[in-house]
Amino acid sequence: MSAATATTAPATAAPAAGDKKDVKDSKDAKDTKSDEKNEKVTSYPKNKIKILLLEGISQTATDMLVKEGFQVESVYKISESDLIKKLPDFHALGIRSKTQLTAKVLAAAKKLLTIGCFCIGTDQTDLDFAAKAGIAVFNVCRVCSRLSLVVINR
Repeated sequence: MSAATATTAPATAAPAAGDKKDVKDSKDAKDTKSDEKNEKVTSYPKNKIKILLLEGISQTATDMLVKEGFQVESVYKISESDLIKKLPDFHALGIRSKTQLTAKVLAAAKKLLTIGCFCIGTDQTDLDFAAKAGIAVFNVCRVCSRLSLVVINR
């Protein structure tokens, strides 16, 4: 075998069977600290994460997110110019099918990390601009946003 095709063991090889100290140390490195109540800790405090829900995404969803500790604002109808003014303060955005998230709108979203499209498809979002800006866009298909929004981080 030539030097160009030779393989070497990875620098962080798995611990040998029965080597619990190494397993525990690697597990501890991955875990986040929690307080005495054993609550989950996020890398950014939930109470500082702002979520904007548009077009009548259910009150139940809003209530669930607030209960989880997020700051949530719901707006049924908003003009493009008002959305551009409002969006810079939000980290997450939930929309339905009428809101058009053009490059112009998304350019104003300096803190935006994710967009949830609670409708059929993501056609109303400029996916190329979102990708270049590092904004994750997801679609909840086959689920009525008026009935369901699951908070996964429990």
